[in-house]
Amino acid sequence: MLPSNPALRDRAREELPTDDSDGRQQFWDPETRDRYLRWIDDRAYEAIETDGSDVRLEARDRASVYLLAYSGVRGAKILRTSADEREGRQGLRWQNVTLPEPDADAESGTLRVFGKAQEWETTPLPRQAVFAVRQYYSLLDEPPGQWRVFPTEHAPSKHRVAQDKLATTHDLSGDAIETLLDETAIDSVL
Repeated sequence: MLPSNPALRDRAREELPTDDSDGRQQFWDPETRDRYLRWIDDRAYEAIETDGSDVRLEARDRASVYLLAYSGVRGAKILRTSADEREGRQGLRWQNVTLPEPDADAESGTLRVFGKAQEWETTPLPRQAVFAVRQYYSLLDEPPGQWRVFPTEHAPSKHRVAQDKLATTHDLSGDAIETLLDETAIDSVL
């Protein structure tokens, strides 16, 4: 038997706080999502018309937006952050993406991500995102599995990695850092 009724304490009698949030802070409403997807699609198609097949950046952005819009995964599960060096928080890798065969059930794709509970989990790759992810993958000429799905395009970060990893073995003068990073598979750390 408890010595007193916990519901009768002053703390329990105080008015509950009001919920001032609109409940949308982590989710896009359908109208916003659709507008954003139309914009990212238009951007990708415009790049294809202008640049032909050199649309890796636009395809990467499109795949990431579709994945975030339809999969329910948080950005922390698929994007790298320099503030968190733990395995699994360094960006989604191609080896953790299973794309369904083109003629297969589109729901059969999966992502293996490091979840909020600090454990690896498998989550579905939604059919709405499969096309964008597959198209992006095809532009990369089958990257090695350890490569990040969404590598940075931040030039200072690329330069810093090139300095750290390649300065003793390669000439880093000129504008060839991007090509050198691709040729040496350093994309896997960006």
